[in-house]
Amino acid sequence: MDDYEKFAVELLIVFGMLIISSLMVMHIVTMNKPGFLHYWQLLLLGFLPFQFY
Repeated sequence: MDDYEKFAVELLIVFGMLIISSLMVMHIVTMNKPGFLHYWQLLLLGFLPFQFY
């Protein structure tokens, strides 16, 4: 992969994490614990591969 592809993948991961974290905040505000835990799991699954990239 060249530099442009790596940058594009990093942007996709970062914006995906922003969307998921905003959904987590929505579930915190509405006090919906199962929804919050679901998006917490998705955030971790999106964040962990980013650490080893």
